[in-house]
Amino acid sequence: ICFLLTCVVCVANAFQGPAAPLQAVRLGARALNHRRVGMKPRTLLRMEGEELFGGYTAKQRLREEIESPFRKVRFYFFGLSTGSALLALYFSTINAGKAYVGGWPDAPPLEDALTSCGINIVAAVTCAALAFRDYQAGQATLKRIK
Repeated sequence: ICFLLTCVVCVANAFQGPAAPLQAVRLGARALNHRRVGMKPRTLLRMEGEELFGGYTAKQRLREEIESPFRKVRFYFFGLSTGSALLALYFSTINAGKAYVGGWPDAPPLEDALTSCGINIVAAVTCAALAFRDYQAGQATLKRIK
C-alpha cells in the first residue's frame, strides 16, 4: 500500500506547472537575422530561477555534450594519465637520485633512471596538453552555443 501511495504522489507531482514564472530572453545575433526578413525575433523561454553553471545553463551544457559525447571521457582519461605520469616521474626521480648518489643495491643505472625520467616528463606534458586542448574545445563549443 505504501508503494502504491508513493507512486501516486510521484506521478501527481509530474503534472504540476513550473514553480517559477517564465521570462522571455532575446537571442543575440540570431534574432538580427529574423529582422531582415520581417519576422519577429525569436525568444527563448527560461525559468526565472534557472541555475547557471559557469555562466551556462544545464540545457546549453547538455547540448555541448551531445555535439561531442566523448569529450568528457577523453578529458578525464588524459587528466588521469597526466596524474599517473607525474606520479611515475616522482618515483623515477627518486631512482635517479639514488643512482646519482650511489650506495643503494637496488638502484638502477643512472642512464636508465634518467631515460625513465625523460619518458615520464614527455608523457606528462603530452597528456596535459591533450587534456587542455579538449577543455578549450569544450569552452569554444559552449561559447558558440550561447
